[in-house]
Amino acid sequence: MLKNAKIGVKLSFGFGILIVTIIIIAIMIIRSLTQLDTNVTYLISVNLEKLNNANAIESDVKDIMSAYKSIALGEDLHYHKATVRVATEEIGNYINRIERLLNPSNREEATLWNNFINARSAFRSSMEIMDNFIDAGNYEQVVLYSGREFNIRLTAYIESITEFADFQAHFMRTTGEDIEGTVRNSKQTLLLMVVIGLIISIIFAFSITNMITNPIAECVDIATNIGLGHTSVNIKIDSKDETGQLKSAMQNMITAIQKMYTDCVNLSQAALDGKMQTRIDVKQHQNDYAKLIGGINSILEAVCHPMKETMVVMDRLANKDLTARITGKYPGDFEALMGNINLAAQNLEESLIHVDMAVEQISAASNQISSGSQILAEATSEQASSLEEISSSLEEINSLTGSNADSARMGLKLADQSVLAVDSGNLAMEKMNNAMESILKSSQETGKILKTIDEIAFQTNLLALNAAVEAAHAGDAGKGFAVVAEEVKNLALRSAEAAKNTSVLIEEATKNSETGSKIVEQVSISFIEMKEQFNKVKSIVNEISSSSDEQAHGVNQINTGVNEMNRVTQQNAANAEESASAAEELHGQAAELKNMVNKFTLSKSMVVNDRKNLNVTGEKRMHLKAIEVKPETILAIDDSFDDFDV
Repeated sequence: MLKNAKIGVKLSFGFGILIVTIIIIAIMIIRSLTQLDTNVTYLISVNLEKLNNANAIESDVKDIMSAYKSIALGEDLHYHKATVRVATEEIGNYINRIERLLNPSNREEATLWNNFINARSAFRSSMEIMDNFIDAGNYEQVVLYSGREFNIRLTAYIESITEFADFQAHFMRTTGEDIEGTVRNSKQTLLLMVVIGLIISIIFAFSITNMITNPIAECVDIATNIGLGHTSVNIKIDSKDETGQLKSAMQNMITAIQKMYTDCVNLSQAALDGKMQTRIDVKQHQNDYAKLIGGINSILEAVCHPMKETMVVMDRLANKDLTARITGKYPGDFEALMGNINLAAQNLEESLIHVDMAVEQISAASNQISSGSQILAEATSEQASSLEEISSSLEEINSLTGSNADSARMGLKLADQSVLAVDSGNLAMEKMNNAMESILKSSQETGKILKTIDEIAFQTNLLALNAAVEAAHAGDAGKGFAVVAEEVKNLALRSAEAAKNTSVLIEEATKNSETGSKIVEQVSISFIEMKEQFNKVKSIVNEISSSSDEQAHGVNQINTGVNEMNRVTQQNAANAEESASAAEELHGQAAELKNMVNKFTLSKSMVVNDRKNLNVTGEKRMHLKAIEVKPETILAIDDSFDDFDV
């Protein structure tokens, strides 16, 4: 049914099945949730409220019972009467709430509620009797009444409200079980519907997917084969949807490609067979394929024309006509190719013209080389003799330079020894100067001692005079003491004289020491100046020694260079003789090359102009830059001249 339908219809049908399944599942979920919400709402807002109020009534009744018992025991009357009043009012409020929530259609609930109302009425009558006893202050009757009829009615009252509360609790449990069953059944139903919907969706999804993907996969394989160059593909068209239309279009494309491929193969084979005039009929193709085939024909036309002219020019060049050129104008790379062919022919022609001129130049140059080589050989022999004499003289100079260097080194050693000797003398003079200073210092100390001795002699003389005066005063008793005083006086005079003489000698020694110290200082300064002069002499001798060594090394290098020049000169003499022989052979080969060039057809005007430029002689002709051709690029000549061996 869906095989020939459009892809949009197939997808719409598949998604429609899926949407219908989702809608059905959603409706069932909504219905189940609505029923569940209704039950839960009734359970919470009605049954639970009635149960809570019934439990509150039971609690207040128990409070009333406890208050009456306390009153019977003689406890706080006003407090417990207030408790009874408040509890009674609360019970009335709870009853009003329950009556608003009662279900008239539930007979069992109505019966239980009527029993509660009757029990409440009987209990309220007992409460009035109890209140009368309390107001009368008859507490014995309160105790007796509370233990009999009041207790019986209170028990019936509590049992009636308890039965009503149990009924509500039982109803809530039953309702909860019903809700659980509903939820369980809803889960099972929804799971079943989801499974059925998934199965249906999967079946249609696979079916529609295969209807779309299989033909597309076939088209992909066909396109891949075409991309790889396989055009021999048979396409089976088995549907009328977009994939069938795609296959039909691809079949038409393959037919056009096969036709174009066949024409291109035939054209290529014709080109390989050398049939360059073969062309493809453009009318057999359409649009871009026709433009492509027309472009191929145009390419062949564009290639054939320059090829024809090129073949004509190459034929003339092959027959040694170097004046042949391509004159046609062609675009793009053909222009570059034709230009390169013309340039190659022109370069070849110019090269042969240059070869012709170079042959004439080589012929003249070979004669000059031959004569020049003879002269060079003779001059080289004379130069070799002169170099031998120079080499002998340089050897003698080298020997003298070496001797000077040795003498300079000996002088340097003597200068070093002299400096050491001056240093030793200077050190001795410093020691002598120190000794003279010590002597001068000792003389000064001795002068101080003699001065002291002189003072002692003076004091002794005074004492002797005093002793003589005292002896004279003593008379005969002091004669002996007078003799001693005289001797002491003489001793003092002799000591003073000796000290005076010694002082004079010490002063002369001190003056001599000072003079000697000054002389030592002058001698020390002279030694220092001698040391500086010897150091200068040492520096000069050292420079002379270094210069002598460098001079000896330079003379040795010059001697080596002269020997090398002598060897090279001998070799140049031999090469000059060989060059003369090679020049004669070169002249003969130049004549042969001239005959070969004359076999080519060249532009006469170019030859005449280039030869006018060659109208020079002597050394200018040897260095002519207008030709810019080196002889070795025309005819290679190595140093061994093996090509000219006889």
